[in-house]
Amino acid sequence: MKRLLAALALILAAAGSAHAEDGLVARTQSGAVRGVEAGGTVVFKGIPFAAPPVGPLRWEPPAPPPSWSGVRDGAQYGPICTQPARPDGALAAGGDRPQSEDCLYLNVWAPKAAKAAPVMVWIHGGAHRVGSGEGRVYEGDAFARDGVVLVTINYRLGALGYFAHPALTKAAGPKDWLGNYGLMDQMAALAWVRKNIAAFGGDPKNVTVFGESAGGSSILALLATPAAKGLFDKAIVESGGGWQKPGGLAVEEAKGVERLTRAGAPGPDATLDQIRAVPADRLVDMSGGAGGVGPFPDGRLMTESPAEAFAAGRAIDVPLIIGSNSYEASLMRTFPLPIAAILARLTPEQKAAYGDLGWTRPWPTRFTPTW
Repeated sequence: MKRLLAALALILAAAGSAHAEDGLVARTQSGAVRGVEAGGTVVFKGIPFAAPPVGPLRWEPPAPPPSWSGVRDGAQYGPICTQPARPDGALAAGGDRPQSEDCLYLNVWAPKAAKAAPVMVWIHGGAHRVGSGEGRVYEGDAFARDGVVLVTINYRLGALGYFAHPALTKAAGPKDWLGNYGLMDQMAALAWVRKNIAAFGGDPKNVTVFGESAGGSSILALLATPAAKGLFDKAIVESGGGWQKPGGLAVEEAKGVERLTRAGAPGPDATLDQIRAVPADRLVDMSGGAGGVGPFPDGRLMTESPAEAFAAGRAIDVPLIIGSNSYEASLMRTFPLPIAAILARLTPEQKAAYGDLGWTRPWPTRFTPTW
């Protein structure tokens, strides 16, 4: 009997070794995940990097991801974060993908048998209200074919991602992080990369974070956040904006009260249980009005705006590529954006620095808003 058990153990060990050595299984700190090979690259989809931010974890900093036994299937993307639909009924970025508050998942594309490959982490755009990191929007195969391990992430959006309320402030400790939950998710994903990316063939000491639009402004916020120091080695910002001076915690609390009132919750005296009981589908459109959403100085996690941090030389010092597209002002008419309000936020110095970039020139009419 002992010989039989020993033989079975050897067989299972050999099978497990072969299973891991085929290059499709990566062992993270939470458990093993099996990817899918295509054309010499391997993609691992739907890996949780934090606990589902639901119930009592709504509007809380991301908690550690759950562990699992066995080998997790990495063939399917996780749900995208709760977000509004386009006028045609499709989700703004993700087609007909399921959406959920339980959305803190990431995806990894890697060259097969990669070792110490450079790592790039993509933060998607979408006005901090829409978008996702899944491959039908952002495919990573080309990066992997070029020898790069690419990671794409989801992060909480809209009023679920950037939100302040007196009930949340009252319940928090004096040093607890508040408000910037989407930014905290990005930091949690970057911390996950540092700890786990070597299992996918990536170099945890060579991590570049890059993003466009809301992703770019998120990176500027990360560069202005002392707690993000050490989470990445290089940064690329494309069309990030984010140089205006945002309001602080008190301003965001007032926005939160107004938004929750519109969603049917009690006013400023609402309790923590009451605001967390508001259904997620009623929070989707809370981002409109009252100044939009996005990273803001909460005085704890993010203590100053990117403009203030860079002007004072306090931004995180890493190699940075930053740029924008010519005549991006055309997007203000391409999409239904509040042009007058946006221009009013620019200082005279900002307008003078950029000169006449088309504030008054004819606007294109050949484009149709898509969301």
